[in-house]
Amino acid sequence: LKYGEDDSVGVITAGPECDYDVIDSTGKVLIDFPAYSVFQLEYLGEDMFYVTSADRSEKYVVDQTGKTMFTLPYDRILAYSEGMAVVGDLVNGEYLYGYVDLKGNLQIPLQFTKAEPFSEGIAAVSLGKLQQRKWGFVDNKGNFVIEPVYEGVGSFREGLARVNVYQKGMGYINHEGKMVIEPVYRGARDFINGTALVVGQNDF
Repeated sequence: LKYGEDDSVGVITAGPECDYDVIDSTGKVLIDFPAYSVFQLEYLGEDMFYVTSADRSEKYVVDQTGKTMFTLPYDRILAYSEGMAVVGDLVNGEYLYGYVDLKGNLQIPLQFTKAEPFSEGIAAVSLGKLQQRKWGFVDNKGNFVIEPVYEGVGSFREGLARVNVYQKGMGYINHEGKMVIEPVYRGARDFINGTALVVGQNDF
């Protein structure tokens, strides 16, 4: 399987009894994990890989040279984006999420009920229980730059993010949090090359 937008690195997996290799686009092996040494190998983006040992006792992150960057003290880690990865762990019986840097240092404490990768310098996060959950956006210090007032959001693409406004519908805001396309749609997707797919208009 190839990973990354430029398909420059990849992971070959063939079962627990086989080697797990990371290769470049010429087929050169960058990392060789011997048979029975790895249970799971995942690409995290930005030349970083998540490894679970064969006996599942260790979880750690390596770069594309195989150098261990840090062991993972959290239950979950999601893809890297803009030098930060979402991590999650059980806190008082519920999963909370924060962000670590490329060295595993916790940059934003585990405090969000959901968290998305960084995009255009900010990340979508939510606070509150499932039924009352509200979404907003934080900077790389964890400070809200757009307050959590939305029922749902998408990541910023091309300067705009889709947001779901209670009893109105979906629209789009800019980085200042200003609504630039009114929330009148039943569904909406991210902008790609200047266009976005939207579904119908609500009759609220």
